[in-house]
Amino acid sequence: MQPKRQMLTGDLPSTIMLFTVFVTFVIAMNYSGEQIGGYGLELLFNNSVWIAYVLIVLLGVCLIIKKAKVRLSNGFVYLVLFSIPLFIPSLFSFSDLRYESILIYGAIIAAFLLIFVIEQFKNKNFTRRLLFILLCSSIIQTVFGLYQYYFIFDSSFLFPHAETHAKPYGIFLQINVFSTYLAFGSLLSIYFLFSAKKQTKALIIFTFVLVILNAHLSMLAETKTGRVVPLIALAIYLGYFSWKRHHKTWLLTSLLFLFAALVSFTPKQWFDVRPSQVVEAPIGIQSLGMRPLMYKVGIEIVIDNPVSGIGMGELPREFNFRKAELLSSKQDLKRMTAIANHIHNEPLQWMIELGVFSLVSFVGIFGVWVVGLFKGWYDISILLLALPFIGHTMLELPFYNSAPHLLAFATILALANKKTLKLVHFPSSIGWGVVPILSAISFKVIAFFILSISSNKILKEYRMTGERNENLLYAVEPTIGFERFFTHEKFQWELKRAVKKGAIDQALVFNYIVFLENIRMQWPEAIIYIQLAEMYLISGQNQKALEIMEEGYLFFPLDEKVTELYKQLKG
Repeated sequence: MQPKRQMLTGDLPSTIMLFTVFVTFVIAMNYSGEQIGGYGLELLFNNSVWIAYVLIVLLGVCLIIKKAKVRLSNGFVYLVLFSIPLFIPSLFSFSDLRYESILIYGAIIAAFLLIFVIEQFKNKNFTRRLLFILLCSSIIQTVFGLYQYYFIFDSSFLFPHAETHAKPYGIFLQINVFSTYLAFGSLLSIYFLFSAKKQTKALIIFTFVLVILNAHLSMLAETKTGRVVPLIALAIYLGYFSWKRHHKTWLLTSLLFLFAALVSFTPKQWFDVRPSQVVEAPIGIQSLGMRPLMYKVGIEIVIDNPVSGIGMGELPREFNFRKAELLSSKQDLKRMTAIANHIHNEPLQWMIELGVFSLVSFVGIFGVWVVGLFKGWYDISILLLALPFIGHTMLELPFYNSAPHLLAFATILALANKKTLKLVHFPSSIGWGVVPILSAISFKVIAFFILSISSNKILKEYRMTGERNENLLYAVEPTIGFERFFTHEKFQWELKRAVKKGAIDQALVFNYIVFLENIRMQWPEAIIYIQLAEMYLISGQNQKALEIMEEGYLFFPLDEKVTELYKQLKG
């Protein structure tokens, strides 16, 4: 017999927690400035989100310890259990425990910790208020996108990349990630419309306006994935409410979907207000033809490495090799896939890097959701809010690329859980012993993020100065995530200084070659092949330079500089 659900916190702790979440999703997440970008898990961007996240967890744990009891839901326990196989491949090789692995595994743990904390404060009012905070966060992105496209044509303090990006992107920079977050906001507005006791005119108008504006921004962003995924999510979500209300709202739901679909496919040239705007077709056959090829490559890699996978961070190079072999007989598709360096499917990418263990996890997690819906573990109207994120994972990598997406998804999972499996009591003295340790760890994590933000700004300033001020370079703290960039810039500086003096130290060239070879094996990029070939030429290893550029040309056949250097060496 399951214990009766109990509230672990009063109004004040819940209010404090809501305010902290508000700081994360409305203030911290919407900070762009110099940290603009969507690669939150790589720690170079969205650092403000992770700082606020640490404060949420620290505060939440302290409030939980004060009550000396925790609530465990069915959904949370089973999700944790089915996530364990994701960690098994790291037992095969310690090489997996490097930068990329630490980030991904750390993100998984962070997501579950957020789910655990939020579940302790959940009641009907808390849930609705937290969902409203997420809706506000999405609305801010809608406003940002409209402002960026229609009013900002030059870089500014808030949007420093405006002049180089002629598409709305919010804080995410990556347009598919931006459109998915907007779709999440559209579903949230629909949730509040149909969960209200009465569908007032004001609520209906607000929902229509937000859904249409978000569809309009996705069209302006010229993103194929960002238009197809939201429409599918809208259709399922609206279909659910129509079914739930015995088709009484079929006219309203049909009109909502119809307007969103029409706006999604309107010609972009009708709204061409930006200078030098490139107009593309709303949905091109190219986007439909590219992903099956990439999935074919991914499946082949999984078949060749089924148990332990190829290891985290190893995909770019392996994918480039397989893709090049596949495209050798498909010249018409070479241009479409030449710049792609990942599979564009998150579950498949996990299977490639971690093997079949990740498949077990995904099947198990999906099974928990299906079983949980039938057994009443979840509030389906809340769980289905995650549809844009789930759909996006089938065509892109939202959780690899965005801390806000990961944390918003974790929040939805926490709020959707209904049934309490067990209420665990523990001595408060033991609990408070954890606080100093947790506080010290949190302080170090926040200090690390602040240092990363500072280092990122200094490194950008260094790159922007024509003279490449050495003092700025050595002011950068090479924290985790910055070693690669810092070391690369340091080698470049030392090499240019040696060229000016007219005496290049062969030891410097040798060390730079070793560094570039490591980068080439993990993250092959066009510029790395060019620089590595140049170093081999300086060291007198012309044949080795040609071999490097042969691989570079194989991976990047459309890069002009790669093609030029390859032809020079070949000729």
